[in-house]
Amino acid sequence: MGLDDSYKPVKIVDLHLVSSFFDNYKRAYLHSTTELVNRSSGVAKCSLNIQVTTELEEDICLVEHLQTEQVSIPPGSSIQYTFSEMFFYKPNLWWPNGMGKQSLYNVEVSVDAEGFGESDLWSHHLGSYPLF
Repeated sequence: MGLDDSYKPVKIVDLHLVSSFFDNYKRAYLHSTTELVNRSSGVAKCSLNIQVTTELEEDICLVEHLQTEQVSIPPGSSIQYTFSEMFFYKPNLWWPNGMGKQSLYNVEVSVDAEGFGESDLWSHHLGSYPLF
């Protein structure tokens, strides 16, 4: 059984993902920003990780992007953090029913607090679809 959220020193709050497309959907950029809340009474020294994967076949995934950043959060406060934008060449798109494959990316963000380990994890499937 995992720890209750109240014991976790750093919490991921309000992750925001935005995709921008260029060159007729041949190039895409993923922009991601999150709020991190330090609920402890000391400075939280953290590793903040973002990983984007796509499923190639059943149970076989490809890591498209992986970033790790070091952040410090003052006691009892929160910070806004923006990851470096991630570039995708010929991204896998989510097509409407009958028009093509419904490809999904899995975006996972985790924060590891020094002296604690993994403090929080956020995971979400993201589909990028063309606008007609």
